[in-house]
Amino acid sequence: MGTTMMKTCTSQIECGLFRGSTIDPKPVRSLIVAFVAYLTIGSMAGCGGGGGGGGSIGASSPPPTPATSLKLQDQGLSAAFGGTLTGATNQDLFVVIDGQGSLWGVYGSAASTDFRVAGLFTGWSSTWPAARFISEGIDLALDSSIPSMSGSVTTTTGSRSVAGGVMPGIGYDPNAPASLNTIIGHWDLTTSEGPPLSIDIGADGVVTGGSGACRLHDSAVGPSKSGKNIFAISLRFQNGGFACPSFAGSDGVYGFALAYGLTGGGTQLVIGAWNGWDPVYLAAAGKR
Repeated sequence: MGTTMMKTCTSQIECGLFRGSTIDPKPVRSLIVAFVAYLTIGSMAGCGGGGGGGGSIGASSPPPTPATSLKLQDQGLSAAFGGTLTGATNQDLFVVIDGQGSLWGVYGSAASTDFRVAGLFTGWSSTWPAARFISEGIDLALDSSIPSMSGSVTTTTGSRSVAGGVMPGIGYDPNAPASLNTIIGHWDLTTSEGPPLSIDIGADGVVTGGSGACRLHDSAVGPSKSGKNIFAISLRFQNGGFACPSFAGSDGVYGFALAYGLTGGGTQLVIGAWNGWDPVYLAAAGKR
């Protein structure tokens, strides 16, 4: 199958929550890009990424519509939060939610200097946009006006408290519309599984690049229609029969991208995306 950068899981809980020395995950089918994640007890490990510039930076659930050719799956990414997972090694956390009740959580370490992604979890809640987001294994109180975030992420093997709300780094205004100029150009990203991902973002939002022989096509990123400082992103890979064997038949992944300034200079890019139908999960990050 070649280099693996993604994985599939049989449920959101399996993909999204805790694993550690006292519990092993169910077997997962390896995918091309190592970006799927497990929220891990004690270490928070899984599949994810890292790579990216500075200054002012403008419960059981029904699966969302899968990504389609050059069509951003954007239900209005309405709020982004930064925070921590108490007691976890990879405790830095980003949470993004859209207007339809879908939630993405990307976690890792060193969010203020060079974010190293450890994984991704997802959820969907019919209670949103109420003040509390309740889904399978996720119970969060979210207030984008402050912003603040509190609650927990839980499985039968344990839970971690969530706290925070303010994005790390500098220059991030949550209410300013995202500007494509912030992320146009080349990004070298890494993933928690190890293999790198190299992408180029054009002025029209088209995303090209890939990892080795596994190449992106029909992929795009753009400011969310919510008008908030969040990008919607849809990614698809070609050569599914050979270089990307586990992506054969996949419609790709969609989700969010965040960009913010780092205290030591440069810009951090964080990507969290999933499909929900396959299911395929992706988490990546990097700085430049």
